Amino acid sequence: MNSVAGLACIAADSDVQAFSITSKVMRHPFYSHRDVFGEGKRKGSLGFPLACQLGWMLDRLMEKYHPRLSEHLNELLANFGCKKGIFSGDNVAYMALKWFLTIFASVLPPPISLRIYDQFIADGHVAALRVAMLTLRDIEGEWLEIPAGDPKMLTPRLWFNVEDNGMPSDELRPFWRNTDPSIIARQAALAPPSVDEFNELRKRYVLEQCAVEEKLKE
Repeated sequence: MNSVAGLACIAADSDVQAFSITSKVMRHPFYSHRDVFGEGKRKGSLGFPLACQLGWMLDRLMEKYHPRLSEHLNELLANFGCKKGIFSGDNVAYMALKWFLTIFASVLPPPISLRIYDQFIADGHVAALRVAMLTLRDIEGEWLEIPAGDPKMLTPRLWFNVEDNGMPSDELRPFWRNTDPSIIARQAALAPPSVDEFNELRKRYVLEQCAVEEKLKE
């Protein structure tokens, strides 16, 4: 939440405006970003319900738009005894929780994350998924050449950075380091999902979770 509030402080003209923006992002029904931080409905569940939903949606988008990458990553997960879906279920906590909790502010520098934040204010969480899809597009070619037994692909920092060495943003992968933030923003705006596809995936997720709840009651 601090990263989200920090972006509001940078973008706003005053502290009052920053507080208002942060409050609306957290509480307004269009965003309801506080649901990212919520507790799970079932005992022993991960929590972070909105992050889990976005992770599930991202896996479905990867299956549709990057099927080879999806299969390759699922093969990797199988080799390590993990469940299918690198961003689904408990896997989201390890791989992409920072992305969705902070709207990428914890993994990308302010000039880029502010552009993403602008799109988030305009479009809601569909903007976060679009940036995630840019990430998949960026790493796909390299990841497909890595053997499915190599744990490199399970190192979250390497999805955005050249090395996992704790260095700051100048160690970003070339796409994020060398592309003008305004161009990244335009590419993100054109990336899937569309608003209609986002809403359809959200409905599917809710129905799937209801089915799981009913099965657990049996």
